[in-house]
Amino acid sequence: MAYVALSRVKTLNGLFLKDFDESAMYSDTAVQDTLENMATFPMGQFSTLSNLEISDSQFLLLQLNIQSVSAHFEDLQKITGFDKSSIILLQETFDTLSDHIWMESYIVYRTSSSFSKNRGLLSLFKNSDFDVLFTEDRTTIQYDCHVVVCQFKKTLKKNILIVNMYKPPSTSESVLQIEVGHIVDLKEKLDCKKVIVAGDFNVDAAKGNIVSAFQQLGYQQLIRQSTTKNGTIIDHVYTDSGVSKCGVAVTYFSYHNLSFAVFDI
Repeated sequence: MAYVALSRVKTLNGLFLKDFDESAMYSDTAVQDTLENMATFPMGQFSTLSNLEISDSQFLLLQLNIQSVSAHFEDLQKITGFDKSSIILLQETFDTLSDHIWMESYIVYRTSSSFSKNRGLLSLFKNSDFDVLFTEDRTTIQYDCHVVVCQFKKTLKKNILIVNMYKPPSTSESVLQIEVGHIVDLKEKLDCKKVIVAGDFNVDAAKGNIVSAFQQLGYQQLIRQSTTKNGTIIDHVYTDSGVSKCGVAVTYFSYHNLSFAVFDI
């Protein structure tokens, strides 16, 4: 009873413990030694959104494999600085039309392909800074892909091509190279001035060939910090121009961390 009382209370005011065996109250020295020698989590390599400064000619994009939007969407919105974002890309949402995933001032665009239901589907949120001109669900039996073309209303109306992707671990990297070619063609067809490709590629950027495939076409992989609890960089953000800041913010509710980038227009 004494242990329960001491481990549950939030304040000692008004707490009295009587008639208990004092010898039963002790701390394990092995536990104390373990705590003192525990490795420190390297927070220095990660960033926060709260100190980001975003001008009128810039916008913030967030990318995350949320691992169930119904379970973790409230957690996502509690990240300090989250409300600064103009575009949010989510993978493995496992959402349905009946799920109440909405935010004030944001509009959501979902994939709905039967191919990807077991993989979790994709969602893109955009705020009032953007007008959406075109959407295309390019999901196949091997991967999920959602293409959105939009305009940033704060500056000259320039078309921006945004691609949200999820590649399962079982799908080969080479399959995505075909999709990369389509993205390049779509950029020219729709006269897009900027291209952003982001998502969970399930390929470590430090080891895989997909980064080289994008680089050969003029796209830079922005994320350098680990994006998972295992220390891998499997969440990528690619662009062909104009980025002022990018990084990774730690999450507590997903195996994946949050990737972000501030883009110039």
